[in-house]
Amino acid sequence: NNTKNLQHYIFNNLKSLDNKDFNEITTKLNIETILDFSNQNTEGELIINLNKNKTLSEERKKISNNNSIYDNILLIFLSSTSRSHFQRGLPKLSKFISKLMSYEPFPTMTSYQFGKYKNFPFTMENIINIFYKKENNSQINSLKYFKENGYITGQVSDICDKNMNNKNIINWDHENFVMSCDPNYFNKKEFTVYERCLYGKPISEYMINYALQFWEKYKENKKYFRMSFNYGNEPTGNVIKYLDEPLYNMLWGLYNQGQLKNTAVIILSEQGNKN
Repeated sequence: NNTKNLQHYIFNNLKSLDNKDFNEITTKLNIETILDFSNQNTEGELIINLNKNKTLSEERKKISNNNSIYDNILLIFLSSTSRSHFQRGLPKLSKFISKLMSYEPFPTMTSYQFGKYKNFPFTMENIINIFYKKENNSQINSLKYFKENGYITGQVSDICDKNMNNKNIINWDHENFVMSCDPNYFNKKEFTVYERCLYGKPISEYMINYALQFWEKYKENKKYFRMSFNYGNEPTGNVIKYLDEPLYNMLWGLYNQGQLKNTAVIILSEQGNKN
């Protein structure tokens, strides 16, 4: 029901950009996702354009301090993906992480692999432990913490759920989940081994594009960004393999460009495949 309500809201609030300057109007209205049907030879093109909030950028710089362990946090969340399934389904990314543990030839990076920490057979119980800190019998929302400490926050998700695991309804500075609310993205076949696509491109391509734009446009700010992939939440166990090359290329590209300095990259899941 939540998904249907979001779909209804989003598609009843579409704004027409016919014969107008995309850049001008999208910046003015703070629109970051555009469906372009101007080319009659295609069935539509999805355009992602993250707009930097310059005022917010300067405000967060003023409250930022030097007490943080890391200047940037990149959190990659893989739903329903066990440790062994991660190594099996994403071999290239897994091998890259293992190489970092040897500390060569990456003298500026290293990695740590943690086994099961807190694991329950239900999503919400695990998510609460991941995204909330318990202190004095209360739960501190990590999103609230990062914003109050000068970080620009953002998230992108292939799950049509605006407030996923955000009990206190704290807004992200930037977020993109609307593409996953497009009815054309709905997977009508429960059992499928195929890539999850929208308007001719993998949904992961749009997500990574959004993440890279965020990383580049706020390169002078401290950043906290979360990517939520639902690729592992299907019964065949094969779909997650389509994330291997894209995620590897994204991290390797950021590293080569020097954009992972003083950055913690956290890859995690809430549980194994419950199917």
